[in-house]
Amino acid sequence: MTQHRRKPDQNFVGTAHLLAQRIAPWHARDIGMPCDPHKYSEVFEIPVSALREVGVITRVSVDVVSPGYSPNLGPDIRIIRQREYQGAFPCIVVTLYEVDCS
Repeated sequence: MTQHRRKPDQNFVGTAHLLAQRIAPWHARDIGMPCDPHKYSEVFEIPVSALREVGVITRVSVDVVSPGYSPNLGPDIRIIRQREYQGAFPCIVVTLYEVDCS
């Protein structure tokens, strides 16, 4: 589904959510394409060992964030790994987190 939003510029304040995707241990194998990290300036690597198969929903989220703000990921989450990419304004924050589904 496509959403048209105003392009964030130097006046952007707050956070804008771009993507949240559930991720499971078998998803990397489903894609079947190796990643060559040398082809990219930075890589957010998710080790399979960080993903659990039962009892927890694991998600990866991408958000655009201005200084002084954090992504709005929701209640009752546990952040596994989070990386802020500051090469542009606003910065991009990628978060790997778990939601307890019990």
